[in-house]
Amino acid sequence: MKKSNKQGFRKYLTKRNSIIGGVVLLILLIFMFTRGGEKEMTTVVEQGLFQKQTRVAGKVVAKEEAILGFTKSGRIEGLSVKVGDEVVQGQVLARLNQDGASATVALAQSNVAFEDAKFDELVRGSRVEELRIQESKVRDSQSSQVTAEQNLYQELINAYSVAEDAIIVDIDQAFDTADGFGKILPLFSNYSLSQKINDQRREMRYLLNRWEDFLETLSRDDVSATDVQQTKTYLMSVQAYATLVGQATAEFEATSQTSQETVDRYKMAVSSGRTSVQAQIKLVNDKEQAYQTATQSFSQSSNQLDLLQAGASSEELAAQRARVAAEQARLQDARTVLSEGSIRAPFSGTIVQVNAEEGEPTAANSPVLIIISDEGIEIESFIPEVFIGSVTKDDTATIIFDAYPGRVFKGVVDEVEPKDTLRDGISTYRTAFQFDDEGANILLGMTADVDILAEERPDTLMIPLQAIQYENGQAYVFVRQAGAADGDGGKNIDTRDTRFNIVVGDVDSQGRQEILSGLEVGNIIIYGRKN
Repeated sequence: MKKSNKQGFRKYLTKRNSIIGGVVLLILLIFMFTRGGEKEMTTVVEQGLFQKQTRVAGKVVAKEEAILGFTKSGRIEGLSVKVGDEVVQGQVLARLNQDGASATVALAQSNVAFEDAKFDELVRGSRVEELRIQESKVRDSQSSQVTAEQNLYQELINAYSVAEDAIIVDIDQAFDTADGFGKILPLFSNYSLSQKINDQRREMRYLLNRWEDFLETLSRDDVSATDVQQTKTYLMSVQAYATLVGQATAEFEATSQTSQETVDRYKMAVSSGRTSVQAQIKLVNDKEQAYQTATQSFSQSSNQLDLLQAGASSEELAAQRARVAAEQARLQDARTVLSEGSIRAPFSGTIVQVNAEEGEPTAANSPVLIIISDEGIEIESFIPEVFIGSVTKDDTATIIFDAYPGRVFKGVVDEVEPKDTLRDGISTYRTAFQFDDEGANILLGMTADVDILAEERPDTLMIPLQAIQYENGQAYVFVRQAGAADGDGGKNIDTRDTRFNIVVGDVDSQGRQEILSGLEVGNIIIYGRKN
């Protein structure tokens, strides 16, 4: 029993020792592997060229491009260019049908010439022949005025006779005039209309009496506008009366005592009276218009004769100058309208797109042509606000086109627009780059990556960014310093890594940190392990 216990105890110790040994081995392995992950790295402080670049995407565009269209709608009558054509500034590229506008320009030119001639005539003064011609015109226009006035007077006299005949001869056929006043025949049933007409018939009797008195005041040689207006008033009153009676006769119906033939005769008589009054109103209007025209012509010819006899005054010359200027302005407006029907090249260049054909209709401001200038191409980039601060005009740049991978082209910042452009909701600034195509076939629309050299400084101390550590805002590195040499004068022994506080500057495009102070060329920097 005792022997058995001893053997079991030995097995227990052996098993425990094996477990402990395994744990120790595992710990050693973990330590070795974790220490291996902290690979120590070194770098040497160098003095070199510090460069800071900004990379942006760009696209090849024309230095100057214009999208051209008409300022008004119409049908394209002429399209004289096609894609690839070279054009010169001012050349007509397309035009609309402009027949009406051309006629307007021609008329305006004629008016300018006429007013110019009148001005020259005023400056020159009148000749004897011109005075005689104008005197003849005055006599003719005066004679025409007298004739027109007499014709008007006669129509005013005729107006009374026409109205009287319309009332008594024509319209009264539909009345019973046995009592002297006249009552419309009872051939319709509208009593209120009948009463109104009867009242109007009595008024017509008084109107004719007043009209007779008025005629006695008329003068053949002095017809006034008041005379004409009074006559029109009388005629309009008779016309209204005839219209009212016409409404009644339209309702006339035949009876046992009055045949349909008689009823129709009444209706025709009333209609005839109304028509004759209407015709007389037109005659009076026509004669009045003819008299006014003759009077105006006589006045103008008389005034012109006075001007010719007196000679032009400074005021008249100024007024004529103003008329010339007004006609010249109208001519310019007409030419502007005519020009709106043409598209002209705003600069010399090449047609790159045509969006229409001859005979097609086009809307105002619809793009018809696209032209690019002869000034060449450039790269256009829209640089976000966060990067634009490091980009200025004349910064150098290197360019790699997607169409020419691996080939580097030289360029320069030509322009940075001061006003931002929103693209996808982000403020960007359009930047243009000039570049040397070096004989390559660079086409519009090609894309490229552009590296802008924003800053460059030679002889700058730099080390990798990852070699620097920070503590409470203080940048520092570990510098390896050698101790004394061994007895054989060979390897240094007793090396040590010393912490150096440093002052850092900017970071270049390769991720190297500028060192302003604290290190010197040749210092060996240790990094990549725990302190």
